[in-house]
Amino acid sequence: MYALVALLSMVVTSTFVVAFVQRRRAWLPVFSVALALLAYSHNWGLFLALGTVAALVPIWHASADRRAVVRDALIAYGITAVLYAPWLPILLSQARHTGAPWAERPTFQDILNGLANLLGGAAPAMAFALAAGFGLSTILAGSRRSPRARAALSIAIMGLTALALAWLASQASPAWSNRYFSVFVGPVLLLGAAGLARGGKLGLVVIAILVAFWFNPRTGALETKSNAHTVAVLTRDRLERGDMVVAIHPEQGPVMHYYLPQDIGLRWADALGPVKDPLVFDWRDALDRLKAAKPTPTEDALVRTLQPGQKILAIFPIIRTARWGAPWTSEVRERSAQWQRVLDRDHRLSRTLAVPVTEGRPLPKGVRAVLYERK
Repeated sequence: MYALVALLSMVVTSTFVVAFVQRRRAWLPVFSVALALLAYSHNWGLFLALGTVAALVPIWHASADRRAVVRDALIAYGITAVLYAPWLPILLSQARHTGAPWAERPTFQDILNGLANLLGGAAPAMAFALAAGFGLSTILAGSRRSPRARAALSIAIMGLTALALAWLASQASPAWSNRYFSVFVGPVLLLGAAGLARGGKLGLVVIAILVAFWFNPRTGALETKSNAHTVAVLTRDRLERGDMVVAIHPEQGPVMHYYLPQDIGLRWADALGPVKDPLVFDWRDALDRLKAAKPTPTEDALVRTLQPGQKILAIFPIIRTARWGAPWTSEVRERSAQWQRVLDRDHRLSRTLAVPVTEGRPLPKGVRAVLYERK
């Protein structure tokens, strides 16, 4: 999904320059369709759409035919609006019933972290920014009315406006994640490419450095994101037909379903109760549903379905390796401790296994599993 968002961001940014800066009107429909597809692909595409509107201001101001710019803008955004209109009821439903309860309000540092992650880390981001900035300064030092300068200025306004709107919107209603920065791939890479192209030898050196950094896509962050596979390997041989897997951190359920055996007839549940489709987690009104699902009656109903000898594999989040300050994660943190107490104190169950063993070792990111057997 995010690869598609990044691709569409590149198409939107480049066709905007071609259609509005270079005034090649045949590209207006391509820009409109790409912008609509981006908004369909991810709601943050709307921020980039508003960024393109802001980028029109200097184009309109510098144009000898301002009425033509306004006319083209009305045509382009009119097409986008017509294409996107069928999605509006779903967008409103998502805002009302889903949102991002797992997100926290971003700080200014989160902007820098997101941009660094977009470029593969702090070191390549710094090299990219320095070389691109040097090249852009040479572009802007020339005629401000040159097509290259106007394109660079438009892309910069587009990206900065979209980023600022995303940050401000997440102050009012948190919905912030580094992966959402794929929406900004187009402005960042095209603006950076323009700077690197005018960066001379420095630009070539930085490109070589970036290639070295990006040569291996399996970064340390990806390698240590979760230990879910390791936990599944350590527990799957203990599971049999009819056993139950309970994800106390509900969205971990689909991950564990991916790694645990899928052909032995396991049953699935989470802190909300039984799960019909373990392949997905339903985020609709999830926070309210989690608050309503009290651990004691929910656990009791699940244990009642077990026959003697059948097992519950409880999947708990490892709390101390992440921030848990958002409404959703705070509730999960509290529920995790409550479920641990309820399961340990249930006289119908005996605890037989707990992995991974962390005594004297650094805590991994991800989950821990505790196996209980019905007496």
